[in-house]
Formats: sequence, C-alpha cells, structure tokens
Amino acid sequence: MKVQRICIIKSPICVNSLIRQFTNNATQSSKLSIKEFFNIIKKGFNDLFRNPLLIIPGLLLWLFIYLFSRLSVVVNHILYTTSSLIAWLVFFSFVSLIAMAFVFSGLIKISKEIIENSGNRIKFFPEFSNGQFSKINNVTKRIAHIHKKKINARDFFSNGKRFWFRSFLILLFLLFVGIVIWAIANYGGIYAGKLLDLEVNAATLLYILIYFAGLVGILIFLTFSNVCLVVGNLNFREAVKKSIKLVKKEYLAALALNVLIFVILFLLNKVNGIWIDLIEYALLIPLFVLILTRFVLHIETRK
Repeated sequence: MKVQRICIIKSPICVNSLIRQFTNNATQSSKLSIKEFFNIIKKGFNDLFRNPLLIIPGLLLWLFIYLFSRLSVVVNHILYTTSSLIAWLVFFSFVSLIAMAFVFSGLIKISKEIIENSGNRIKFFPEFSNGQFSKINNVTKRIAHIHKKKINARDFFSNGKRFWFRSFLILLFLLFVGIVIWAIANYGGIYAGKLLDLEVNAATLLYILIYFAGLVGILIFLTFSNVCLVVGNLNFREAVKKSIKLVKKEYLAALALNVLIFVILFLLNKVNGIWIDLIEYALLIPLFVLILTRFVLHIETRK
C-alpha cells in the first residue's frame, strides 16, 4: 500500500492523469448554468452584429420562397385534378425544404467559423486541454490559420452544396415526426373527446396538451440534428443520435431555448406584413443558427 502511494505522489504522469480524470468527471456532472445559457444568447447577438452580411442568405431564402410561392399560385389555377394538385404540393414542399437545407447548411458552417474566429475556443485546443505544451507550435499555427481565413460567399455555397442533401433528410425527418405528432394529437383529441363526451373547449385543451407533450417529449430531441450534422460532418443517423444525446444531457436548457424561439415566432406571426417576413428570414434565421451552433460547440467543450 505504501509503495502505491509513493508511486502516485512521485509520478507526474499519475498525478496529471488523476487531475484530468477528476476535472472531466466534474465537467460531465455539471449542467449548463443560467448565466452560461444567457451568455450563449448574448454572444449570438454579438456575432450577428459583428457579421451583418449573414442577413444575405436569409434574404436570398426569403426571395426564393416568395417567388416560388407566387409561381405556385399560378400553377394552382392551371391544375384542376386533385392528383395533380397533390403532386404539385409535394414538389413545392420538397423544393422549399431543399432550399432551406442548402441555406441552413451554409449558415451553420459559417457560424462555426465565426465562433472559432472569435478566439473564445482557443483554450479548448487539444494542445491546451490535454496539457501537451510541447506542441505549442501547433497551436500557434492553428491560431494563425484561423485568423487568416476569411468568410466569403464561396464558403457558404461550397458548404451548402456539401451538406444540403444530408440536411434535407434531417428536415424531411423533422417534418414527418411533426406530422405524426399532429395527427396523434388531432385524432387522439377527437377520439378522447367523443369517448369522454367532452365539450369543445375541453377537447381543444386536450389536443394542445397532447401536441405539447409530443413536442417536448419527442421533437425536442431532434433540435440540434442539423447543427450536429454540419459541425461534426456526420451522416443522418450519427447527427440524430448526437442531438438526442446532447438534449438528454442539457434537457432544461434545450427546452428553454425551444420555448424562447417558439414564443418569438408565435408573437411575430400574429402580425401581418412583408416586413415581418423580412425580419424572420433576414435577422432571426441567422441569429437562431448562431445561437444553436454556439450552444452545440459550448456543450462539446464541456465533455
């Protein structure tokens, strides 16, 4: 026993290993604090303020959706059969999701670069976090590379082209899950209302409760799927699994973030006008992407 104690005390490797293990265990057991949560949101605003060109992808997406919607109105007046209208609706939905997937992919990748360029994540380089100070030259080269790199339109389009299909699959999966939850809530509320002979208001409340339970119990775990996919260059299955794992680790923070985004969009949708649409696409989309990306990167550094 004494020999073991002397070995542990006199061996720097043993001591460093114990310290790292203790630090990692403490970090894994800790949850995101309220201060950290609001700090992520605050930095998201700062990132957008310092990079105003991020509004351009959102504006392009709005312009595409607007023009495509106008075209859809014309096509709907030309088509007469139910099957052709359904086919056009499916085509319209798919093309819109593809456009969103392309824009989101480019924005997420650029957001990752912006956050890393800020210098706040330098201390999380492996050379620092693992105590490998002998490789300090590697750190210097990496920092120099980060600050020399400029974010441009080529980055946006190249990453949009690189990730759009996988991101499209994620959006399609989210849409499918959302429709399933809506169907369960809708028809479940109707069936329960008839079975229990509930009034309209009570049945409506039941529908809302079932739908909300589906959102916070199922859909919330897919919140960060797109971000995880692009940030980690993952496939569909890996991105979904990583998002689920992340939300399980920080469920309350993820729930608060989802509620905050939902409330903002809900209040804006109460107001009609083209300016509201421009605010949503040009400002809120890049802002939400920055916040979600920073959230994922922040949680990753706490592993």
